[in-house]
Amino acid sequence: MKVDEALLKQTEHALNRCTHASREKRVVDSDLDDAIATRASVNASLCIAREQLQLLISGARPEVLEQAEAKLQAAEAHLQLDNP
Repeated sequence: MKVDEALLKQTEHALNRCTHASREKRVVDSDLDDAIATRASVNASLCIAREQLQLLISGARPEVLEQAEAKLQAAEAHLQLDNP
């Protein structure tokens, strides 16, 4: 989950830079739209991961927790590949 949090922070910084560049007409509107969409996607992934973790913590068996952690790590790795 820390990876998702760091990725969200990174995408927010990228969005801020893109917003400023857009105001100065240094980027096209589609770049700003892409930055907004990326931030929303990363934020949604982080929210889902938090919700799933909370559900698991509230009473799952150890093997279910391990499987969920592996899925979360795979999703985090996929996010990093999609948003370098």
